[in-house]
Amino acid sequence: ALSTVTGIIDGSGSVGAASGQTLIGYVQGKGWDYYFYLLGGCVVITIVALLKVVIKDVRELTTLRREVAGLHNNKNSQNTDEAALLDESGLKVHSDSRTSF
Repeated sequence: ALSTVTGIIDGSGSVGAASGQTLIGYVQGKGWDYYFYLLGGCVVITIVALLKVVIKDVRELTTLRREVAGLHNNKNSQNTDEAALLDESGLKVHSDSRTSF
């Protein structure tokens, strides 16, 4: 399966390189302006092709950040609860069977 995906990616790159060279040959006679329009068009096509993947990845990252932030906030609230259980001498009041110094 991995070799199939690698072959598809390599083939896509080869088709892109071949079509790019063909288009550059066509555009060459028209002037430099058209060459840069061609490059801009390639950028637009690339953005459109990758947009769905980028949106999916950003959603996953924001979900992960929220989960991590939620865990961090829960951990801080537990630390606050533990700090409230300390008496004046710094010993932990028995919230469980262990006492810490």
